Amino acid sequence: MLSASRPLLRRSLPPRVLRGLSLALPRLPRSSLPGSSRVPASSLPGLSLPGCRLLSSLADRDKTNREIFSTLSRYVWPSLTSLPGELPLSASELAHRRDMRRRVRISLGLMAGGKIVNVQVPFMFKYLVDDLNAAVAASAEASQGAAEVLAASPAIYTTPGLLVAAYGLSRTASSLAREGTDVVFAKVAESTNREIGLATFRHVHDLDLQYHLSTNTGVLSKKLERGTKSAAFVLKKLVFSVVPTVLEVSVVAGLMYAQFGANHAAVVTGTIVSYVGFTVGVTSWRTQFRRDMNRLENEGSGKVTDSLLNYDTVKYFGGEQHEVKRFEKTLLGYQDAALKTWTSLGQLNFGQNAILSAGMTGIMYLTMQDILAGNATVGDIVLVNGLLFQLSIPLNFIGGVYREVTQSLVDMEQMFKLQDMRSTVGDKEGAST
Repeated sequence: MLSASRPLLRRSLPPRVLRGLSLALPRLPRSSLPGSSRVPASSLPGLSLPGCRLLSSLADRDKTNREIFSTLSRYVWPSLTSLPGELPLSASELAHRRDMRRRVRISLGLMAGGKIVNVQVPFMFKYLVDDLNAAVAASAEASQGAAEVLAASPAIYTTPGLLVAAYGLSRTASSLAREGTDVVFAKVAESTNREIGLATFRHVHDLDLQYHLSTNTGVLSKKLERGTKSAAFVLKKLVFSVVPTVLEVSVVAGLMYAQFGANHAAVVTGTIVSYVGFTVGVTSWRTQFRRDMNRLENEGSGKVTDSLLNYDTVKYFGGEQHEVKRFEKTLLGYQDAALKTWTSLGQLNFGQNAILSAGMTGIMYLTMQDILAGNATVGDIVLVNGLLFQLSIPLNFIGGVYREVTQSLVDMEQMFKLQDMRSTVGDKEGAST
């Protein structure tokens, strides 16, 4: 144990102190400590398998994104039968898995319904504007006020009133579907977090002594914390943000083509492709700054944890200033990375707004030409503006979603790498626990 503490003391104390301390610590042979090695692993461990047998069978490679999604899908849409080698499902576990599937179905239904209602809102604006223009034109022809024309023709009054009411109901229904999706799916996401975190925590306890002696406790706890939280984030953003946005873009481009022709559809498609391409490119460039921040945060957390756990040693040898300088160096690096992150974020936001503004200007100009040529109504300019503006709302978050999903996948990969560690000291098959 004393020799195992040398790396920690070497990091914590000044060189002159270490030279004196090395004479006082006896040396133990390295072979006296149990070893650890990387071995093939597969999916997350099942809850019924003992010890290191809980590891998976994907050997000699890291978890890829596809494997991570495959692992998450088994929790989001769990099997209703036990896998080979596992104990039969209990009645409570079977009910839990059925409830997870039911919640996923309901969430997807609410998401689809909300998007359908959301696309209808700009059309209501269009019909409302056209009907009001018709009422104003009728009043001008009859040389009467608009109020008198509306009184003489109740249908002219009824239709705009119904459209206004339908607009309010559609907004309410869209909001209800969106919030209902989050509420229903919350249990699925949190259940996935719990099961993944529990399986990983159990596996960390199954690792041998040398792994824990040679691993920074602060860094390990950060990996577990971030990896566990990332599961729910990835599920929510991919299933209920990225996929719905792609579907909505496809629907809007199709509606533009059917309503106005190829030019309008080309402008919408070009705007979205440019926006997404710019966002993904700049966000990928910014990812390096985010990684530096995470690395330095982990490093700082590890230094603080090690220093406080060895408070008596640091105090005894007068290493306080040395520890403070080490921690300050990490904080300065974190500050530099954070400033680069905020600066690049401003550049990203400006570029996104410029692309959307150019696209909206172009499509409104095309619509204006159609109106002047008599091929469209005044309400159509409201329609195209509303459709593109509605797309801009989820697209405004695409950069953040892409960055956070990418970072979450990195965090989950680091956590899953723990599953690829196997202890050289383990239980025999069939041993009681």
